[in-house]
Amino acid sequence: TTTKSPPPPPKEHYKSPPPPEEHYKSPPPPKEHYKYKSPPPPPPPVHKPPPNHYIYASPPPPYHH
Repeated sequence: TTTKSPPPPPKEHYKSPPPPEEHYKSPPPPKEHYKYKSPPPPPPPVHKPPPNHYIYASPPPPYHH
């Protein structure tokens, strides 16, 4: 049963690798810069759909005449 004692210690070493994962989370910040250059173009097209909503928001009172 002496072989069962050495395996436990190595398990603690496996818990030490988690810290490096935080370093992997650092790369996300640079991605935000790439998204800031792409979002500007898409906003303009969304402004076109509002006109259709305007007809739905305003009932056809004069049209009923």
